[in-house]
Amino acid sequence: TNLANDPSDSGKASKGQQVAVRQVTLDSLNLGTVDFIKIDVEGFDAGVIRGAAATIARDQPVIACACYHRALDLIELPALISEISSGYRFILRHHGSFFLETVLYALPPSS
Repeated sequence: TNLANDPSDSGKASKGQQVAVRQVTLDSLNLGTVDFIKIDVEGFDAGVIRGAAATIARDQPVIACACYHRALDLIELPALISEISSGYRFILRHHGSFFLETVLYALPPSS
């Protein structure tokens, strides 16, 4: 289903409706220099990081990544980023009054 091209649709999927979504990696986009990546993809954040591994290694951008979807994100996401590019420093910041909106900031060595 292509919701964007269906004039009879509001652009929203109905409950139970299956929608095919094409996935691409950041690395496949052949972007110029990347200095900031924001990630909040409902628990699939590690997959985004893996798909941006070459970009992260090449440009060492600042990364702001939601880390409240999965309990292990607090451990696994910093380890994954460090595995791709060493020297990152990590800051955990909470932006709200509930556990939602907790963000892991990964700061490259040059910052």
